[in-house]
Amino acid sequence: EYKPLDPRARAERGRGRIEALIAKNDDPESPLMSLRDELYETFQEIGLAQSVVALCTKTGVHPWNRPTSKLDPTEVHGKIRNFFKAGFSRTECERAVSIQRRPDPAGDAYERENIELVGASGGRLAPVAPGSLDQFSLTCGHTNQAIRGIEAEVPSDDPKVSRAGKV
Repeated sequence: EYKPLDPRARAERGRGRIEALIAKNDDPESPLMSLRDELYETFQEIGLAQSVVALCTKTGVHPWNRPTSKLDPTEVHGKIRNFFKAGFSRTECERAVSIQRRPDPAGDAYERENIELVGASGGRLAPVAPGSLDQFSLTCGHTNQAIRGIEAEVPSDDPKVSRAGKV
């Protein structure tokens, strides 16, 4: 009879490979992006990660993404300017990483932190409605928030990216 492994058993099955990648990370000369890709591929192979298409409008920033700032609204608007100047590349975001919202108070707390972040941004970030976020970005957070900002038509005084004061 087929019985799927629980996440702990999957992690245990891949422990040797994961520990080897973590050890590689300790080398200051290690190529960080390559290691991230190897770790992600390992997680996919042992069933701890999967590729999905996630909507930007349903994606917030993970509170641990950047320990102090989490997200810089100025950098988000810089991304918006770059989109208008150079275009947007889906290839650049193919390896974006997010985690699903936990169905418990921690998931609600992550969303509240996003709501607070928006409130502190002076309107430069797209609004977050309670119960609207399904996942939280670990990478490409500024890019995701730039897309959210464009969708929400956030205020901007940059005439190159705005009409009537909105992106």
